[in-house]
Amino acid sequence: DRHRLAVPRSAMDNFLAQLEGRKSVLVYPPHCSFDLYPYPTGHPADNFAMADPERPDLGRWPGLARATALEAELAPGDVLWLPRYHWHL
Repeated sequence: DRHRLAVPRSAMDNFLAQLEGRKSVLVYPPHCSFDLYPYPTGHPADNFAMADPERPDLGRWPGLARATALEAELAPGDVLWLPRYHWHL
């Protein structure tokens, strides 16, 4: 069961290393940004999305239906490259 608070993105490339256990990761490319409803520039959470793809409220965030993610299943020893400006959860 995945528990997440928000969908972040970073202005820098990152790596996610899985040390133990397994983890499912969703990665959204930058062209999905408006469909994830980022907080406005200057907001303290402006690198996070307001919409939650795991609990979609299409009445409030209708663009979320257009957002397409790549899914990865990470196992111990796996490393996932997260290119800059890609959203992930």
